[in-house]
Amino acid sequence: MRTHSCALAVCYGFASLFPLSCHAVAPEDSVPRLAREDGSAARTGSGLVVSPISVRAGMSVEDSAEVVGLPRSPCLSPDGRTVVFSWAGDLWAASLPMELPEAGPVTVIAQRLTSHPADEGQAAFSPDGSMLAFESDRDGARNLYVMPLRLVAGSGGLIAGEARRVTFSDAAQSLGAFSADGSSILFSATQEPTMYRQSRLYSVSLANGQVRRVTDAPGYMPRAASDGDSILFSRGSSTAWNRPIYRGSAASELYRYSLSNQSFTRLTSSKANDGNGFQLPDGSVVFVSSRDGQNNVWKLPAGATDASGTPRQLTRFAVPPGEVTIGHGVSDANVSADGSRAALIVWDTLFVLDLTKDGALPIELAPRVSGDSGTTNQVRLVLDKMVSEAAVSPDGKTLAVVARGEVFVRSTEEGRPTRRVTKTHARERDLAWSADGHTLYFSTDEPDGVYSIHQATVALTRDELEPKQPAAPEPQPKKAEATPSVDPAVAPQATAPPAA
Repeated sequence: MRTHSCALAVCYGFASLFPLSCHAVAPEDSVPRLAREDGSAARTGSGLVVSPISVRAGMSVEDSAEVVGLPRSPCLSPDGRTVVFSWAGDLWAASLPMELPEAGPVTVIAQRLTSHPADEGQAAFSPDGSMLAFESDRDGARNLYVMPLRLVAGSGGLIAGEARRVTFSDAAQSLGAFSADGSSILFSATQEPTMYRQSRLYSVSLANGQVRRVTDAPGYMPRAASDGDSILFSRGSSTAWNRPIYRGSAASELYRYSLSNQSFTRLTSSKANDGNGFQLPDGSVVFVSSRDGQNNVWKLPAGATDASGTPRQLTRFAVPPGEVTIGHGVSDANVSADGSRAALIVWDTLFVLDLTKDGALPIELAPRVSGDSGTTNQVRLVLDKMVSEAAVSPDGKTLAVVARGEVFVRSTEEGRPTRRVTKTHARERDLAWSADGHTLYFSTDEPDGVYSIHQATVALTRDELEPKQPAAPEPQPKKAEATPSVDPAVAPQATAPPAA
């Protein structure tokens, strides 16, 4: 049993925590790194959203801007010059340099495209770059929306118009891409009222909102090829991507569907996960595969499959020595319509890869946004409906609860505040009081991930904290007034009144 590094002070019927430790910022050398194709290391960042930096004398605007941590769901404009990604629940756009450097990180300034309180996720450019489709839960379930875009001449920035809802469903819709002619949007969803429901491919018309099923075959991640006839999609378990070393029947595979003759071509046949494919204008296919033990980017020659050709590996992200994980490698990938660049997310870092150069290495991008981005350092939560367990002290005066994995205590009397006992990244549970009510036991998986018993003890009681009023002094008996003594020699003498 371990003693928790805290003490409880019971005061006014509740308990208060006095922590004995604090969190320190990780030094530069302790930041996780990724192994690149050439064996060098690429910094991935701390994985946390860095708080805005106060501007001091001599500090540049770039230094005071907010660093984007954990960007997600990147998509590239048709020419590969602009990347849109999801961060902090909104969509952001950043212009990329015409020529990528040999090494990163490359600082790019991101502009906000959406500011709705809801969450926006995956986005996709239309073939001509005039519209952006995206996922959002602003009206309830995750549905698809579009908004017009305009490129600001000379600045490379984007201006987005008003968002318009395209799909109306209570089932979550997962965005794929625009059709080749830009008249409809491809997506996948599990919304068929059948007993054995699977994700299937659909398209929705931008003109009238009509939704139709593309094919009866199950699948997800539909992507239209520029030839207007082919649709690439993945088939298999979408959760298998979280297990890059998985080899089994649920592994994802990549298929091509022909709209003209309604035929299917299986592009990959490895035992690993293959999917998230993009057909380039020359007919070659870029896709993500876990066949080397991590999710990485591969490329099939034009007209080839696994059976007829050998795919070429484009990235070699791997767990560097001394590290535990890189989040399974490439988690999100997107390719520009002209086939010039690919955008990748690995762990907490955004990369861009030049597809026109053989042997090119992924270049790390370091997006920055305005320091006054509207984010706050604290979020107030109401925990009264998030309590998972409770335990009353033996005397019935104190209640301990677990909410969101943290331990809290409060008095059972009305009008008493609740005080926090633990403040860890772990999840606490299994509350139990000692017989005298001075020790609270609980289990937690901090610090090594294995559950063990900890205790929090009462260090100060209410009586010890409550200031004691000094006792009132006892009343003293009133003394009798003494008669003043008078000297006869000086004392006035009484005289008789004068005779009449």
